Amino acid sequence: VIGMLARGEFQSRSAALGAHLHEGLGALIGGGVTGVRGFGLWAGVDIDPQLGTGKQISLRLADRGVLVKDTHD
Repeated sequence: VIGMLARGEFQSRSAALGAHLHEGLGALIGGGVTGVRGFGLWAGVDIDPQLGTGKQISLRLADRGVLVKDTHD
């Protein structure tokens, strides 16, 4: 693992997948998503509060197989 980190394999893969992730998330803006930010495979997505609380939306996404962590109401 140390060797892979030293060569940058994980970092380059994260950057490539992150670009794909953020492109897809950015396409959701306007359909209940009000903003997207992040770095690599870390992403923050702001949801219109009229759709529910962070907890409610997290549970609905879990029902669809998407694991997220709510951080605010």
